[in-house]
Amino acid sequence: MAIDPGFFTTGLLLGLIALFLLISHLRKRWPTTNFPPGPRGLPFVGSMLSLSPSVHLDLHKYRKTYGDIFSLMLGIFDLLYGDKWQTQRQFAVRTLRDFGFGKRSMEHQIAEEVKTMISTLKKKADESVDMKVLLSTSVSNVMCKLIFNQRFDHKDKEFLMILDLINKAFLSQGRAYDFIPILRLFQRKKIASDRKIWESFYAYIAHQIKVHRQTFQQDDTRDFIDAAIIQEEVDPVNFNDEELKLNVTNLFMAGTETISSTLSWAMLYMGINQDIQEKVFLEIKNVSLHLNFNIHTKAYILSLSYISR
Repeated sequence: MAIDPGFFTTGLLLGLIALFLLISHLRKRWPTTNFPPGPRGLPFVGSMLSLSPSVHLDLHKYRKTYGDIFSLMLGIFDLLYGDKWQTQRQFAVRTLRDFGFGKRSMEHQIAEEVKTMISTLKKKADESVDMKVLLSTSVSNVMCKLIFNQRFDHKDKEFLMILDLINKAFLSQGRAYDFIPILRLFQRKKIASDRKIWESFYAYIAHQIKVHRQTFQQDDTRDFIDAAIIQEEVDPVNFNDEELKLNVTNLFMAGTETISSTLSWAMLYMGINQDIQEKVFLEIKNVSLHLNFNIHTKAYILSLSYISR
């Protein structure tokens, strides 16, 4: 039986593509001899098929097997960091520090949110409270002050809208189709829904940028957006509205969801391990009676030997 040359050519091409993808996968899996240990996984999908809905338990299992630092491949998901990204990152770190991020000058903002949170908990002493929501609200307000120079009342409708968008946008990240592109052919409705969420969030940020440009004063740098507008005059190639929207988005994703999730887990562990919770409570109570410290400052935290170790 004669073989159709076209069929042979197509088969050869597909075979070469498959081989290329396999080699690319293997190169990404072992890019260096110092790559952390971890489960090898399968080509193209990595270890995704071995993960259960309880991913945190799977990660805990891998930690026992491979140690505190291990690698995990999750399909085809490349993050490309070039010179522009490095420039944006350096600017963001420098600017946030200028506005007090990580410094004592920012403690009063955090203290204000802590006091509001404590007041809310006292009012709901006999009710169940979703701490994740309360923590997200408090942390987001600190970020809003840094980025928009605006602190919101916790019941403000605009603020609640921002929180809802941040939460939905965060949950829309890391979908299976992000790691395995071919799945996008079967997830079009979900992709459209996720895109709508991000477009709404970007639209809000764009509105804030527009308002800042209208009220901008060269000698009065109010917040992160103002600093970016000034930087745009110096480096218009790397700084513009599109880059600023991405920067603000990253700050909110990292500065709100990540921190509030970490604090939520900490509270969960304290609730489960009530003996540790009691030790923490007694240390705070005893130290507060003997030291004239503001309980929300870094200096106070460092004075707590059990908590800070």
